Parts: sequence; C-alpha cells; structure tokens
Amino acid sequence: MDNSYGKQAVQEKILEIACEIKRLCEKHGIPYYISDGSCLGAVRHGGFIPWDDDFDIVMTRENYERFAEIAKKELQAPFFYQDSETDPAYPCVFAKVRNSDTTFIEEDFAHLPINHGIYVDIFYMTGVPDSKFLARWHQFCGFLSFFFKEFTRLRRDGYKQNLCQLAQKTAKFLHLKKPLARFGLRQYCRWPAESCKVVSYSMGKFDYRQTTMERRLFGTPRDILFEGIPFSTVEDPHGYLTHLYGDYMQLPPEESRSKKMHAQRFDTNVSYREYMRNE
Repeated sequence: MDNSYGKQAVQEKILEIACEIKRLCEKHGIPYYISDGSCLGAVRHGGFIPWDDDFDIVMTRENYERFAEIAKKELQAPFFYQDSETDPAYPCVFAKVRNSDTTFIEEDFAHLPINHGIYVDIFYMTGVPDSKFLARWHQFCGFLSFFFKEFTRLRRDGYKQNLCQLAQKTAKFLHLKKPLARFGLRQYCRWPAESCKVVSYSMGKFDYRQTTMERRLFGTPRDILFEGIPFSTVEDPHGYLTHLYGDYMQLPPEESRSKKMHAQRFDTNVSYREYMRNE
C-alpha cells in the first residue's frame, strides 16, 4: 500500500474514533483537551499533520476516571475502551479507544494478546505539588508506575536494558511488580490538577520535563477546528505548543515529514483478529 494513501485512510478512522470520544464527553459534560501533535496539527494545518498517524487527548485524572466508567458502558462496537481492566495484557499507563474492525499492530506490542485496532490515546493529568521535595517524589512515583507497568517500551526509549531487566525480574520474583506499579500510580495521582499551579500528564514514554507545565496553559477548554470539526483544546495553544515544541510553526525538514507509520502492519478494512489468527 502507498504510505501516503495508507496514512490518509488511517487518519479517517482515527477521526471517527475522536468524534465518538467527543460525543460522549459532550453528552456527559466531561472537559477534555486535544493535545500534543493533535493540537499542533489543528493550529498549523487545520487538522492532521499530513505525515502523522495518531491523535492525543488529555483529561484531568478525575475526568479521565469519569470518562472510563462511561466509555465502558456506552461505547458500542466497533469502538472499544482499552485499559488494563478491559484488556488485561494491555501494558500502557494510559487508555486508548480503538476500532476493533481495523488493524494497527505496533512492533512493541505485536506479541501481546490485546486489541490491536486503530486508536486514539487518552492521557490523564495530575497536579505537581509546590514543594521541591514533593515535586521530586511526584516525578519518581510517576516513573515507578511507568517502569513497572510499561516495560515493553523501555529498550526503545534508551534505558539501560540489563539494569531494567534485572529490576523487573527481581520485582516479579518478590511479587512486588504490580504493588509497586499501583503504589506509584496512587502517589502520582495524589495531587488534583485543579488545585495545583503546575501539572503533569502521562505519555507513551515518561518524559516528565516535556509534559510538566503551568496549569494556566490548559485553563478553560476552548474550541478549535480539526478537519473542519470543532474539538476542545487548551486555553493558550501558543504557550502550550511553545513549551512542547519551541518554534512550532516552523515545518521540519522535508526528509523528516515522511516518517514511517507507527504500525508495522495496518489495515483499515480488516479486523486485527484476522491477522492474529494467521500468526
């Protein structure tokens, strides 16, 4: 399949998922923000970054939990809310909404018996305490939760493989892996985003500096057009995108615009189940 055509087809499916999330949020009065590359795409391109194939949403932890309860009850097939409760082998510290009638198998997760449909990421935001000591504790606990939950990505993200494997195996041998992950998550979420001047949010990789910023940048959600559809995003897109990307209106070099798909195998018309059966 031509890669540019493939991305466009995947983007269409992603937009369908994003619209379903938007529908549920608006129905139940749940504030959300389209974030990261999706916010950048809306501001700079009016929609998807042409060479991108994902969509990111951020909610406060309280709203994230509210959305999870509603999505598990109200999402209808082919849409599927994915977290470690609905899909036990799912390794990430955040949720996704997937289209189960499609295929989007990523290299890091190809070996896992999980839903591999095209997806939208849903991250959660927590507060960062004012105290420098507690802020360091917050950062450590976030990493602790990420480390013992999402080991599948550690090699790609540049961590020292042998040290990480030793820590993982030791924790597993001592039956501490899940308790440590749960403890880290509880501590990371201790401070509500609404009551702190600085916030941090979960990501596919734990880049604490990048995703920690002043809460005022998020502020009250405001509408922005994404592919002609109004979505909610941050109150201060310029400040937010500058924090993340610097000179965000500057296009990357031509050779960087044709990056590969996130997936090693994708199909917008065939369910991942067909591929898994043939493995």
